Amino acid sequence: MRIAMGLIFVLVGVLLIFGLFTGDTLLNALVNLANYWPMILVLVGLSILSSVKALRWIRYVNVLLIVAFVLFIFFWPSPFLSGEKAVRNSVTLEASESSRSIEILL
Repeated sequence: MRIAMGLIFVLVGVLLIFGLFTGDTLLNALVNLANYWPMILVLVGLSILSSVKALRWIRYVNVLLIVAFVLFIFFWPSPFLSGEKAVRNSVTLEASESSRSIEILL
């Protein structure tokens, strides 16, 4: 777990140095974290399992998954902020037997 936290701090530091860590990045991370928070429970469970002597190898898998999860949280575009509208401004009705369509603007 200490390795993962160290890698996370290094990642955030590099992002800050190169100017890639902006307010939009933080907002995107918060939205993604709100959507995918159950993954944290999985990672904590793997951390607990790695304390068993026969399952020490899970510690390394857990570190890789934590780093991948943090990268996912920061860089995966959230549908809420991607510019896609949840509600469209128009509805298109098409008749199956003819080639006519009606567009209703809302």
